[in-house]
Amino acid sequence: MESTLLILSLLAALSSACALALFVYWLVSGISDRVMVTGQSDAKSSGRRDDVKAIVRLLLPTVARWRANDTLGFQKLLPEIEGKLVRAGLRRLQTPEAFVAQSLLGVICVVGALLIIGLVLMLAAGTSLLTVLFLCLMGAAVAWMAPSMQLGSKISNRVSLIEKQLPFAIEFIVLSMEARASYPGAVETYCDQFPTDPLAEELALVLQEVTYGTSTQAALAGFASRVQSVDVSAFVVAVNAGLDTGQPIKKVMQIQSDAARERRFLAAERVAKTAATRALAPMMMVVGAVLLVLLGPVLISMSSAF
Repeated sequence: MESTLLILSLLAALSSACALALFVYWLVSGISDRVMVTGQSDAKSSGRRDDVKAIVRLLLPTVARWRANDTLGFQKLLPEIEGKLVRAGLRRLQTPEAFVAQSLLGVICVVGALLIIGLVLMLAAGTSLLTVLFLCLMGAAVAWMAPSMQLGSKISNRVSLIEKQLPFAIEFIVLSMEARASYPGAVETYCDQFPTDPLAEELALVLQEVTYGTSTQAALAGFASRVQSVDVSAFVVAVNAGLDTGQPIKKVMQIQSDAARERRFLAAERVAKTAATRALAPMMMVVGAVLLVLLGPVLISMSSAF
């Protein structure tokens, strides 16, 4: 009886912790969306975003002091955050200092919400103060890490989309060059045709750097450095090698089109082979939850009978 209740208590505690983590992630994600989204949907939501941004601006002096004093290694942390914002394509929308201030705002909101909930539980259910403080500590940790997790997800999605679009973009550029367009003109045509494509955004930045006097090789190297993808790096190395050796850029692009398509095919094969294995863990969690719901009351009844 005692062992069964202990197991059920542990499962209940685990479920509560997962629910707390999801609540914190939802709250922090809402703050992040209001800080970074630039579109206007309606006056009410725009006002909420402005309020959140105003609070973030109030926290910026605190972040500046932390950076000046190198609190918790902020002088090293902020450049890392800036690199991640660049990879996610969000650097033009947010500074590293604003990102840290957003994380700090999430911690404040989560701790405040959990303190209110904890006080209600203390008055209604007799929950101890130590338990409430522990929940606040857990919530603060999750709230601090949630923006980084969300940023990592954005980076992964953006890099994946760039790798997916790269073969098509190379073929588009090759076809444009076959229609008597120059290489920069072909790249500019692709950027004009697909303005919301992240790959087009990066290629447009390459063209902008070339316009300002940067060499094509250096601009492409910066493109590879920003994205940090194997496919993009291979493409940039091949194109730069062709430009350095004087090979026809059209021929280099045709070879890279075939190579990029082959890499995408192999990557899709790897994903297909591991899909069943990766789906096993969620299936086991669902089966475990169903068994707990079905067999939990039975086990409690059997334990009480003995």
